[in-house]
Amino acid sequence: MISLKINASNLNKAARKFRKLADSIETAEKKTNEEIPKKAAPEIENASRFAVEDWYMSFNPEYYERTESLLNVYDVKPLSGEINVNLSSDELGGHRVGNDYIYEYIFKQGYHGGAIDGPEHPAPGTPYWRTGFNFSEWGRPAPKTTSAYMLMQKYISEKKDPIKELTWSTFIGYLKW
Repeated sequence: MISLKINASNLNKAARKFRKLADSIETAEKKTNEEIPKKAAPEIENASRFAVEDWYMSFNPEYYERTESLLNVYDVKPLSGEINVNLSSDELGGHRVGNDYIYEYIFKQGYHGGAIDGPEHPAPGTPYWRTGFNFSEWGRPAPKTTSAYMLMQKYISEKKDPIKELTWSTFIGYLKW
């Protein structure tokens, strides 16, 4: 004869543990969504700053002084459950051209200065430097490197896995067994 004993008290104990775990999931999710953006925002801020600084370092200007206004193009905002990186041309003042021009040609496309039009422009649409007295002559085409915008996307993307790991470990830490 084969006999099998079932101890229902152990099953009830396991069921209580699972209920406690299930009940803690919503709280763990809420606390993680509140906490992680605040913890990760400095990493995103650093990645954004390094992107702009690396773009600046990719070219040494000969004819102009930098304002480093591209450091003002982004604003990192931690919210519940997400981090927003707001990009705007609003804070790019101090140039001979408009903020939107700086944002598009310098920040997004990666040109190091230059004008795309003007009287007798050698190649309208392509940024060329102005030279001479009062910048009255056309010089050579403005150099172009990987844009701060593209570098920012790359550097922020590199932060995704460490942030996922931090998110998971934080979430697990709030679970109740």
